Amino acid sequence: MPGTHEHLAQYKHNKKLLESDELKKQGNADWAAVISFYSALHLLESFLSLKNIHCPDHIRRLQWLTTDSDLRKMNIKKSFLFLYGQSRRARYDCVTINSKDIKDVGNELNFIESVLIPKLGLSS
Repeated sequence: MPGTHEHLAQYKHNKKLLESDELKKQGNADWAAVISFYSALHLLESFLSLKNIHCPDHIRRLQWLTTDSDLRKMNIKKSFLFLYGQSRRARYDCVTINSKDIKDVGNELNFIESVLIPKLGLSS
């Protein structure tokens, strides 16, 4: 099972891809939404792994967002669920992700990063 460092490495890999010229090209907004969600997921998994918690699926991860007192205090569940929903829309519903959606996705990912990165002892 991946630990904190592996999840952080995947987060950094995803962020690098999010900032790439290829992803910024028109028509790639769906992938930007998906990668944003998985960036947040790996940050969350990094935090959970510090508590020796490893989530094998989305359902259990969402449960931890509700039940873990530290995560409840961080108030990131709404942002995480938004990213999850946009990712699902892009992957399964074949919905066009527009520029407003991507701006909102970016804002929610930024919020999650602003909360979790300091908890992981990293600088943003």
